[in-house]
Amino acid sequence: MEALESSLSSYSRGFLVLDAIDELDTARGYRDSLLTSLNTLSAKLMGRLSLFITSRIIADNAESLVGSTTLEIKASELDISTFTQGRMSRLPSFVTQRPDLQSEIVGTIARSAQGMFLLAELHIGYLVGSASPKALRMTLKQLPNGYDQAYRDIMRRIHREKPQAQRDLAYQVLDWLTCAKRALTLPELRHALAVEPDRSENYLDEENLPEEDQLVCTCEGLVIVDKTSGIIRLVHYTAQDFFKNQVPVFPGDETQVTGICLKYLSSEGLGGPCNSDDQYESRLTSNPFYSFAARNWGHHSRNSEMSQILDFVLKLLEDLTKVEAMSQALSTKSEQIIFHSRYPGYSQLFPLQMHGLHIAAYFGLKELVQYMVVPQDPNICNDSGMPVLSWAASRGHSEVVRNRVEHGAAHSAIDKDDHYGCTPLLLAAPNGHKTTVEYLLEKGASTHATDRRGRTPLSWAAGEGHSQAVGALLAWHRGVDVDAVDEKCRSPLLMGAQRGFATVVRLFLDVGAAADKADKLRRTACLVH
Repeated sequence: MEALESSLSSYSRGFLVLDAIDELDTARGYRDSLLTSLNTLSAKLMGRLSLFITSRIIADNAESLVGSTTLEIKASELDISTFTQGRMSRLPSFVTQRPDLQSEIVGTIARSAQGMFLLAELHIGYLVGSASPKALRMTLKQLPNGYDQAYRDIMRRIHREKPQAQRDLAYQVLDWLTCAKRALTLPELRHALAVEPDRSENYLDEENLPEEDQLVCTCEGLVIVDKTSGIIRLVHYTAQDFFKNQVPVFPGDETQVTGICLKYLSSEGLGGPCNSDDQYESRLTSNPFYSFAARNWGHHSRNSEMSQILDFVLKLLEDLTKVEAMSQALSTKSEQIIFHSRYPGYSQLFPLQMHGLHIAAYFGLKELVQYMVVPQDPNICNDSGMPVLSWAASRGHSEVVRNRVEHGAAHSAIDKDDHYGCTPLLLAAPNGHKTTVEYLLEKGASTHATDRRGRTPLSWAAGEGHSQAVGALLAWHRGVDVDAVDEKCRSPLLMGAQRGFATVVRLFLDVGAAADKADKLRRTACLVH
């Protein structure tokens, strides 16, 4: 928001368009926070900012935009009729031979869909399996009102009418699409579903891969595949909300998901890192679920019954070839793979000599870290000299940081730097991990530590715009040098001003930081802000 304000201040008039704000996460208050901030910014700019926001009608949004000009756009019955007529080819063949039946279908759906295309699409899905005109007419009379009722009816139909094998497959698909930490592609989901957790052998039986069409058909219209991206997903965000909040039909799903990820990672042929980009991409092509499993098993495990998966996790993390393979996957970003020609050698930029403890700390798995402590070397490092404490600090896992400090990490580890000069505090501050920063300060971490470029924790926090971390460092009672400069003579205030972080700049000015301190290019905070 500070960057937006800074950019808009350069123009006499600004226009901002936000589409589908109703799909922004509300659980963490993101939507309310954004709308409040935009209203504040609009008032601050005194009419120089015009907002255009689209959203489905939701009470929370309406309250946040009181006083704004609104226009409700709703599909007419004619729109729904045209849409439904275009879907007739999906229905049983006897429908195409009966114009009267088509007219009845179009009219009924247009009236019951309440101006919502998705509801019309779901209603059409209800009719697809009709065995006769009479059965179809009976279904038409029982079309549900609203999304939730439609989803309940579909789930009831899956449970009552599908054979056991198809019913189980539908539940598994819906389970994965509801729980997965990121969107899954069709090949990824097929491989996830092919894993047999109870199978003793550590390899994937490709004869167990489900057919692509089956994944969609068994779910009775609840699932669609994006033809452009190949991503398979629930038909609408309301379906995601429904399965997460209203119908907990998948008991123990996070534990099962974690177990499947671990089983996949244990597969033969997935030990050790790949030695080139081509080799790494070949691994991902042959094992589509590998990247998801490596990057997300730990996130899923935080909501799992650790007692049920502990032995499996420990066995995997004690295999150093598997650990180094995971290290490679964790260090590789999707955009590097997609645009690999721009990033030659991208797959080789990962730490070696990794221990399972480092992976556990990366994911913030406190219970697992306790089990895996290496008594003879509690400060075990990888090839870049980064100890377990630093891994946890860089990710903001304050509970793991606390555990390492209180149960094993030597006091010297608080300020232990890696080969790049980074201490745990220098890794926590740039990522804005306020709680971790405060804890490390309490335990004696030095605010004067510098990396190889001469930058302090305060410099990094300011340059990244993390005002809370900056505030924690400035408030530290033992003092911090607010004007300390890096190798280019840039002060923390200059770093914040250069990036347009107004809140950060105000924090420094409030404590008397020197606004006229110049870097090697003779720039000051006053000149760049």
